[in-house]
Amino acid sequence: MIRVFVSAGSNIEPERHLASGLSRLSAVARITALSSVYRSPAEGRPDQPDYLNLVIGCLIGSHRVKGEFDALLKDIEAAEGRVRTGDRFASRTLDLDIISFGTAFSDPRIPLRDFLWVPLLEIDPVYRLGEHGGLLSDIVGERGAPSIERLETYSEELRRSLLK
Repeated sequence: MIRVFVSAGSNIEPERHLASGLSRLSAVARITALSSVYRSPAEGRPDQPDYLNLVIGCLIGSHRVKGEFDALLKDIEAAEGRVRTGDRFASRTLDLDIISFGTAFSDPRIPLRDFLWVPLLEIDPVYRLGEHGGLLSDIVGERGAPSIERLETYSEELRRSLLK
């Protein structure tokens, strides 16, 4: 089995699309951990609604490759009505991204984005960036308070529905 961390976010009907999208994800991967859900401002577009974001820990079959799993995530996004445009800051029903795939890949943006590192450390406090990388907690340890808000009630509802 390969350990994968996936970030999920939405700012169009986020409660509906996150719940439905994660249910679809559970059909193709074993969900082992869900971070809390966090509200964060839309990056690059302060006029857009805030995003709800979380990180999901999954196990997938060792026969899968990163590209194949990424394609499955894009299919889930499309099933939730995601339309990709040339605008990388466009609002979205669902955004699913692989931020870590076994020891072979770690998204280099993790320590730069509060909505990635805060939830990731919540579910894996000893996460290392890559096979030989440093502890994420050491890398972000000097940063100030994150610019995101934890949504405990919705987080618990989501966990109850997915981690039965």
